[in-house]
Amino acid sequence: MSAVTRREIQVLGQTISFLEVGSGDKAVLLLHGMTSDATNWAETLPALAAAGYRAIAPDHLGFGQSSKPNVPIKPRTLSDMIAPLLDTLEIGPTMLVGQSMGGHVAGLFAADCPERVSGLVLVNAGYGLALRDADNVRDLGHAKESGGLWALNPATRREARMLLEQVFHNPALVSEENVDAFFAQRLAAGDGWAIQSIAESWARREDMLDPVLGRLGGSPVLVVQSRLDRVAPLELGLRLHDGIPGASLEILEDCGHAPPVEVPDVFNRVLAVFLQSVWI
Repeated sequence: MSAVTRREIQVLGQTISFLEVGSGDKAVLLLHGMTSDATNWAETLPALAAAGYRAIAPDHLGFGQSSKPNVPIKPRTLSDMIAPLLDTLEIGPTMLVGQSMGGHVAGLFAADCPERVSGLVLVNAGYGLALRDADNVRDLGHAKESGGLWALNPATRREARMLLEQVFHNPALVSEENVDAFFAQRLAAGDGWAIQSIAESWARREDMLDPVLGRLGGSPVLVVQSRLDRVAPLELGLRLHDGIPGASLEILEDCGHAPPVEVPDVFNRVLAVFLQSVWI
């Protein structure tokens, strides 16, 4: 099996770092969420390569090892990077898989460039919706206004623990060792500006998915939603699914907001079945 490698390319004058594995013309682009990077897909990348796919997981602009420009970054900023990224890598129509914020970005791109999308997988991506009818749900997009920016960019170890408790259902993933590692990663990430910028964009309800949901049914769509997600709860995933013509729905049990990390084997099986149904 080929090894996962990290590469860098120039996209619109910015350095985009990405993980890549596998080969062939069936490409899967994996888009990570907030407070994360391409390593979010560490368990998914080799599984895709083993199944015969080419898998690419970029660090979004402003995150991971990609450029961190001091300019406003919105979901649309990130989705606008995808086409030139695919062009540079000489990738045709691709399968888009986005988790959380990555799902928001994937949805925008699929609406703008449907001819470049073979299929779309949205994983716990309900925060791409305007939460007009979910006042009881804690809106991370309003974090800065509510004084709760720690929820997106923890500045103390206590806040890092609180964020992990929001993200994961399994308490074993909120061990002292994991909290220490996550807090150290957060301190070193250097993505605070991107997080704050996108959070403020969410709070202003910019680039929401609601207006474009009806345009996402042109290719096969799978909405993956964790029943126990405390960040983007079930009701949002159901609303996302209901708004996309012909979309399929897979509800995952016993996991929280980050299935590729918390239950990678389960997530990889769900993804494999969908890919096989699209690429028969």
